[in-house]
Amino acid sequence: MIEIKSIRNCKTEEYDEVWAIVRSLKSKSNKIRQVKELSPTSDLFFKYLKWKKDGVWNETKFKEEYVPQFLQNLKYGQEKGYEKLNELYQKDKDGKKIALLCFCTDEKMCHRSIIAGLLQGVNCSIQTETQNDYSFYFEKYKNLK
Repeated sequence: MIEIKSIRNCKTEEYDEVWAIVRSLKSKSNKIRQVKELSPTSDLFFKYLKWKKDGVWNETKFKEEYVPQFLQNLKYGQEKGYEKLNELYQKDKDGKKIALLCFCTDEKMCHRSIIAGLLQGVNCSIQTETQNDYSFYFEKYKNLK
């Protein structure tokens, strides 16, 4: 089982592994593993911050600009996020209980939902805080050229 949640809502002792899928993690812990490969690139993260500052961050911006860039970076970027997705897939199949965390409060407009969808698309056992199905992201990822 892989649970996708905000870092603020996680009790690390409930999991075999806890992955913080963030670019920066100030408070390091031996229980939390930082996995930058599944976070937005620095470039995309700074675009997101600018969109928020400029007041243009909304669902449309997320779907039309953020999601395609995130998927493209994940599939073809330098950091090989697909390798970490494969690792998660295997851990799920091995029966591990994993938490995937980041700082965003709105799951629907966070890269957590994209990662959840990619894992749902390959039949991983995923639980999100909203109980939403995000498997449509898997089709988008699969069809990238």
